[in-house]
Amino acid sequence: MNIFCVNSFRNCFVNFLKSYTIVFVFKLWMPFMGASQNHSDSIRKYLFIDNDKAAYWAKEFILKANQGTNTEEKAIANNLYGHIFANKAISDSALYYYYKSLAFCREGGHSSYTAHVLNSIAAIYLQQGMFEVALENFELSLKQFTLDNDKVWMANVQYNIANIQYSLNQLDKAFVSYKQTLASFSAMEDTLSMSYALLGIGQILYDQTKYTEAIDNYIQAISYGSNKDDLSTYALIHTKTGQAYIRLSQYQKAFTYLEKGLHCAKQSGNNRQLIEALEEMRLYYKHLNNGEQFIQLTSELDSLNLSVFKQEQVESLAKMNALHKVQQMTDKMEISQLEKQKAENKNFFLLILVGIMLLVIASLYFLFRRLHQQKTKIQEQKTDLESLLQEKDVLMKEIHHRVKNNLQVVSSLLSLQTAFKEEGDVSRPELKSAFMRINSMALVHKELYSGDDITTAPLYESVEQLTSQVLATFGEKMSVGVNINIDRSIKFETEKAIAIVLVLNELFTNSIKHNFLSKGSGQVFFDAQLSNDQLAIHYTDYSTDTKNREAIAWIDNNVKKGFGSKLIDIFCKKLRAKYSMDLSEDGIQFSMIFQHT
Repeated sequence: MNIFCVNSFRNCFVNFLKSYTIVFVFKLWMPFMGASQNHSDSIRKYLFIDNDKAAYWAKEFILKANQGTNTEEKAIANNLYGHIFANKAISDSALYYYYKSLAFCREGGHSSYTAHVLNSIAAIYLQQGMFEVALENFELSLKQFTLDNDKVWMANVQYNIANIQYSLNQLDKAFVSYKQTLASFSAMEDTLSMSYALLGIGQILYDQTKYTEAIDNYIQAISYGSNKDDLSTYALIHTKTGQAYIRLSQYQKAFTYLEKGLHCAKQSGNNRQLIEALEEMRLYYKHLNNGEQFIQLTSELDSLNLSVFKQEQVESLAKMNALHKVQQMTDKMEISQLEKQKAENKNFFLLILVGIMLLVIASLYFLFRRLHQQKTKIQEQKTDLESLLQEKDVLMKEIHHRVKNNLQVVSSLLSLQTAFKEEGDVSRPELKSAFMRINSMALVHKELYSGDDITTAPLYESVEQLTSQVLATFGEKMSVGVNINIDRSIKFETEKAIAIVLVLNELFTNSIKHNFLSKGSGQVFFDAQLSNDQLAIHYTDYSTDTKNREAIAWIDNNVKKGFGSKLIDIFCKKLRAKYSMDLSEDGIQFSMIFQHT
């Protein structure tokens, strides 16, 4: 047999599987679990003989179920209504109601019935040729039926899964599934279903070119089936058996089964099956080179194909009319139901509206009252905080004032002690230096409690007070020019301010003691520049007589190595400042840079 023949035959079998999967979905129906018995009996009675009457009862049932609160009945009603559309192959509408049924199952936790709905959904997808989606839903359905130990439905769903596996050309998986299904149907003594499973097994063996084994399964399927039970299937099995004998070149046996298949196909009234039987018989005559019979059967096939085409058009039109008719009936019943509900619920909605308005008014009242209470509380807290801040400012100013007074007491004691020391006493200069350092710290605290901001001291004012204080302390007659180039907005917290002032005190004091006193005059420059949160402070002194400066060597040996230089180094490290100090005939040049914030 040529490849076209094999592929055509395979397509025939796949179409059979898709059709009979739908049969298996409705074969046992499903438990109605609390549904209205009158409605369910009527739907079951008319579904396969009068779809319009079945649709009427299904719509009555779904409207009745939707009026109640029983999610289980809603699920069953929507599933049954989906069957009306599935029976007419109106897939989109069938899926719509199946998915509504699935939603009610999940809402109410009806896991057992969920399996039936998933099975219905899978059958529609299989009918549409969407094998992967169908398989996914069948597997979910089988999982739940297995949990419920529902052996009948386990067998039917397993059969549907086997059909999809075959359609996807997963022959090994399909073979195992058909075998499992055959065992299950055998245990239930369901001979007709056993013939379906044997047909599937036989077709897989046929596709694997195991024709003898395929024939064994086909013949066994014929023994379990009956032309009274299902003529279309009976015709298909005989046709496939004849086809297998052709592959074995046993033409006499092939003719016997092909003839029987053609006869059953004509009796079944299934034109599609008849087309397949005629096609196989025509190919049989082709193998025998019987041109006359081949031409005669070709003519019959052409006529039948034309008839089927016209029939499909009529069915399509009938399907559209049926859908329109069902939709009209649905719309009419829904309008009637809506009007009834609208009349019954009018007063209820008014009561709800009044209740909502009262609730909103009450909510607004309590919200306004709560906001007013919160506002009052916040205002009280603000007043308390302002009072505490004022107290804090007063206390801080008092602390700075007392620290400054204490430092001045210590300074006075050192001053007195210095006064009692005789000229030439080696400790006298050291006491005077300590006196000046303490005064430097005191002036910072003075700036803190004297200003509006008690947390920071201004650099310009601190330097200005420092220079005045140092010049007043020495009291000698000398002319010293002080140049301060510092932005008045630069301020520091107490700890940093004291460190900076002490560094500048040491520098200015050294300039006077080691330079200006001997010369009688000089100049100093204080400069501070703030850039990108970094502050650079520069200090420079100049003597009016730089050419004959005799103290350079002494300064180099003593100032850089003295206690003052050590203090400068300590305070610069405290400020985390990089600094440099150079001595030359022109004087002292000092720079330090550190982070301002």
